[in-house]
Amino acid sequence: MLLIFGRLVVTLFLLVALVLSMTGFAGSVVAFLTAVIYGWATGFQTMTGHVLLILFILTATAETIEVLSGTIGARTFQASKQAVWGSMIGLCIGFLFAFATFQFYLIPVGLVVGVVVGEQIAGRTEARIIFRSVVGVLIGKVGGIILKSIITLTMAIIIFVHLFP
Repeated sequence: MLLIFGRLVVTLFLLVALVLSMTGFAGSVVAFLTAVIYGWATGFQTMTGHVLLILFILTATAETIEVLSGTIGARTFQASKQAVWGSMIGLCIGFLFAFATFQFYLIPVGLVVGVVVGEQIAGRTEARIIFRSVVGVLIGKVGGIILKSIITLTMAIIIFVHLFP
């Protein structure tokens, strides 16, 4: 009975992880921590060190891709270095305000404001250039979120395979 309850809890946490990944949050971290806790609770019988190492590498890859994707998108669309830095700073500030106020739309707002301010600092005030930079950051960020979601789904499949041997 306890094993069934544990598997149900793991399944629920993996669903939460997938939803978090699709919204740009650290869903892969939730999936990894779920596997670690399940492994610890079951004496690492099915969630072995090898499985956890693979999941850790996937988690690190997913989070790195998501963090760098906005920057790559900005550079691809020829945003200035200041806009790239502005996007990262704006993203961090957006996260802080979003979590402090539970208004999660502030995350992309912070990202966009950071790009706009960065382009202004760089002396690039033409609306067309700023718009192109914003589009690049948003395309990169969405692409990163999609890739991270795919990796998190892969992690969930790996966990399910070891959850129900």
